[in-house]
Amino acid sequence: MKIINKGGFIWERGLTIGEYIQREYDIEIIVNIRKIWSQKTLTKNMKLKLNTWDKESRSNERFFLDTISGWVGQDYILDEVLLKSPIINDNYFFQRGGTDAKRKITRADETGIETDIIAFDVKTGEKIYLEVMEDNTGYMKRTNKFDLRWRQRGTRSKYSDLMDLWKKGFETYVVILDVQNNGIIFVPIQETKVDIWKYRNPAYEGRLCTKLITDYKKHFKSFKDLGIIA
Repeated sequence: MKIINKGGFIWERGLTIGEYIQREYDIEIIVNIRKIWSQKTLTKNMKLKLNTWDKESRSNERFFLDTISGWVGQDYILDEVLLKSPIINDNYFFQRGGTDAKRKITRADETGIETDIIAFDVKTGEKIYLEVMEDNTGYMKRTNKFDLRWRQRGTRSKYSDLMDLWKKGFETYVVILDVQNNGIIFVPIQETKVDIWKYRNPAYEGRLCTKLITDYKKHFKSFKDLGIIA
């Protein structure tokens, strides 16, 4: 889901991407998106924060928009998939995770290992960590593989972060929206195997990734299975 202008239909509520962001995101995000739309430079404070990140040859503006685009994708999966499934929603409640939970850009050194979304079991209160992704091409169904990114100039592995959470006793999943096949893939991180530990993925413009193998059929749930009217 790419944010490139003010338009673009999002959610069944009829909001555009721009309207959704203005309603839900931090004011600094809104100010800087308006600057990009008006072809003006980002604010000084935003540039200072963005300059702490490994942008992998991307401009500040591109990195900023890629980050916001990722947030919108996460919010869509939470609002329109997880919260729309009676099977899931009756048993769990959710909150955004990580340092960007309030939809604010932070410095790179302020990030932790928390996932995009945290679920809580309504009966026990136990935490379940969910790292959210999208597959728009059907790649995972064809190959049984998916990629997790490295961060901080290739020194920090998202796969290792997720495995650390699991080793501490937390259920930890990679949740992948399968756009082509109208469903969600719920992959327990411990049910993956490393195919390639560290490589530059051309599909992500050469960014460093770990390629993992899992069982697509075992972990796929259709929207119908989840009681979601897509």
